[in-house]
Amino acid sequence: MKRILLNLILIAFLVVPGITFAQFGPVDSFIGDLTGFISGTLIPVIIATAFLVFLYGAIKFFFWKSGDPEEQKKGQQLMIYAVVGFVLIVSIWGIIRLVAEGLNLNKKDGLNLPEPPALNKTKP
Repeated sequence: MKRILLNLILIAFLVVPGITFAQFGPVDSFIGDLTGFISGTLIPVIIATAFLVFLYGAIKFFFWKSGDPEEQKKGQQLMIYAVVGFVLIVSIWGIIRLVAEGLNLNKKDGLNLPEPPALNKTKP
């Protein structure tokens, strides 16, 4: 327990200066890069993994030791877990995209803040 606490303190001393000195760059570009990584790389890899688990469960259920009811049950559970995983992945992906679009974080040039209305409007 003492060693874990010591490791956490050491990690905090190594991470906190990087955050306080803003070595990541502007926060909006960091968050935009993070959501881009999650949306463009991490989610498709997780979807591919869930698809492979579903295929493995289907093969286990229908073909591989199909006479054994326990193996069929394991294959059925794998397919159910993969479908639940698909639903969770797609919903999390949608939430991340919704937040990124709502906060306008997916642009590389920063946030597009609205401008105040002009007081002196001239007609052309």
